[in-house]
This record gives sequence, structure tokens and C-alpha cells, in this order.
Amino acid sequence: MPVTIERHTPLPPAEAWAAITDFPAHGALMPGTRVLTDPESADGPGTSWRFLARTTLGPLTLDDPMVITRWNPPEAGSVGMFRVDKVGPILAGWTVVRVHPAPSGSTVVWTQHLRPRVWLPPPGETVADLVARVLYGRAIDVLLARQIARRDATPA
Repeated sequence: MPVTIERHTPLPPAEAWAAITDFPAHGALMPGTRVLTDPESADGPGTSWRFLARTTLGPLTLDDPMVITRWNPPEAGSVGMFRVDKVGPILAGWTVVRVHPAPSGSTVVWTQHLRPRVWLPPPGETVADLVARVLYGRAIDVLLARQIARRDATPA
């Protein structure tokens, strides 16, 4: 079942978008994970951009290749949206992120459907959804807070 995380931020949509699309920063916020970019992919995030989340826990390493399949940054008054699809042999799923303009900033809505390509019994799926909600919710909070701190530290 998809997990949805919603956060309001005082950041305008373009700044919230910049924070949420800092993919290497996502990796730094996930335990044991680094985000690596595909050298044959486009120069930066956008449609068809490929990247890999490599998670190492003890002796185990999981490579989670992904590709951005939709990329529409927010423009004046419009909702920005991107979609990432998991394309590896172990994990399946997708993430859709929308950045909505709001009267006092913007709202980020992160919806994710993540599943192993092997069967898990229903309790395993429930635990995976809970872990995803906690880890990704924390990452979104930190990414937005860092962007606010950068904005506030910049002289006017």
C-alpha cells in the first residue's frame, strides 16, 4: 500500500523543490546509504536521470537503481511534480513528490510505493511501510530545515 507523507514549510515552492530534489542529501540521511549518479545519465536531475542508492549494513550491500520518469519543477503558482521508478532486481516501486504552493510557503506531498520483488507476508509489508514512513518523513524534515537554515543565513 502506498505511504503518503505531507509537510508544510515556509519555503516558497522553488526552494522546497531544491531541497527535496537534492538526491545525494537523501542518501546521507538514510542509514548506511550513499547516492551515486550514473555517469552516462544526464548532467543533473531531470527526466531519464538515473541514480543508485547503495545501502551497506555490515557485510550486506543493497544496490537500488532508480530513474526519474517525470520531472516538472514548480512554476509561478503551479504544482511541481517528479516521479522516480525503482528499476533494480530486488526492490520495485515508485515515488511521486508534489510541491504545492501555499499561502504561507508550500506543501510537500511525498507518496511512495515500495516493495521487494520477493513475496513478504502481510506483517512484513506493514513493518516496511512503517519504516518507510519514519525514515522518509525524517529525511524530508531535515532537507526542508536545511534549506530554511541556508535561506536564513544568506544576507538580504
